[in-house]
Amino acid sequence: MRILFVTPFVPSRERPSPFHHIRYLSRSHEVFLVCLQHDEREKRYLSDLAPLCGIRAVPCSSSAALLRCATKLASPTPLFAAYCQDPSFKRAVEETLSAEPFDLLHVQHLRGCWAALGTSDLPKTYDSQDCFSLLMRRLSESSPHPLWKLLYWTESLKMPAFEREVLRGFDAVTCCSPVDQAELQRMAPDRPVHYLPNGVDLNHFKPCPARDRAEDRVLFVGRLSYLPNRDALEYLLDRILPVVRSRRPSLRFRVVGGGISKKLERRLRSLSWVEFAGHSDDVRLHHQWSSVSLAPMRLGVGTNFKIIEAMASGLPVVTTPKGCEGLRLEAGRDLLVGGDSKELAEAILSLLENPQRRQELGRAARSYVEREHDWDKIGRRLEEIQLDAVSRKSN
Repeated sequence: MRILFVTPFVPSRERPSPFHHIRYLSRSHEVFLVCLQHDEREKRYLSDLAPLCGIRAVPCSSSAALLRCATKLASPTPLFAAYCQDPSFKRAVEETLSAEPFDLLHVQHLRGCWAALGTSDLPKTYDSQDCFSLLMRRLSESSPHPLWKLLYWTESLKMPAFEREVLRGFDAVTCCSPVDQAELQRMAPDRPVHYLPNGVDLNHFKPCPARDRAEDRVLFVGRLSYLPNRDALEYLLDRILPVVRSRRPSLRFRVVGGGISKKLERRLRSLSWVEFAGHSDDVRLHHQWSSVSLAPMRLGVGTNFKIIEAMASGLPVVTTPKGCEGLRLEAGRDLLVGGDSKELAEAILSLLENPQRRQELGRAARSYVEREHDWDKIGRRLEEIQLDAVSRKSN
């Protein structure tokens, strides 16, 4: 097949799903990518894609994107989607389609759909990753900040009709969690919605020797401009780690992630037991430093890459039911789960106090991701879904 891939960002190891989908599909198919490029860091990622596919990257400025959002405030379009509705993005897709023949058009993420819908009668597949109606509803219900709560409430009113219309434009849809799958299928009962898990590069993330991990070192990884990550970090600082430190005063806590607010960064830097590492191009170094990875998620949907990447590194993980929602694992065997701050603190302490238990959990974690999150297995499943969509469309 000749496949046109459309993404609202440059695929990379930081945005791994489309990167690894392209990597797998390019072995047997010809892939061409049209994507938005948001900054210089994304521009650097294009060289990793060049051996895999043809590329047309469309620059997207944040100021223009915010202006687009401002013009859509009173419209039925969610601001979340309006951010990437750049006319030059849609024009690039249309010009690519008219320049040469394709067998399939594939879109990654809700923000990419506007540029692709209505452009062609080709078979179309859509990797939504998440159900965004569910995400906005959960964020509106749970956000502790009044302004964010108002924004998410407004988005939650707009998103269902918009997302339902998007789903109708595709011949097949995929998402990374059974919970999101059920919600999307309810919204579009006449469209096949498939569970397609997120994956891990098992050659890139490898178990670190236990001897490299010092005692009493815990890690949090996450993009801090994203509210669910920010909430999880503040939950750790306010409710969980003070309990752990009362019994393990030597505790060291490392935070890895960009997009942090100045207020939160000042707080982190004021704490002598906390190390703020900022954005990292290679999180494996931080996995090696740590004894335990923490992901006490209370908000959000889908699958957290930071959890399965830590597990692939053989690092024991402590999370919440929300954090492992959509993962086909066994709590207590593959990772530890706590329902509240007390349970989470006790789970962390149980690992810090027992090196053998950490090693057992780390081995089980690695075994789990090898079974469930190998990118090659996931790529093969995506290929099957795409071939089926092409076959059904031609009949």
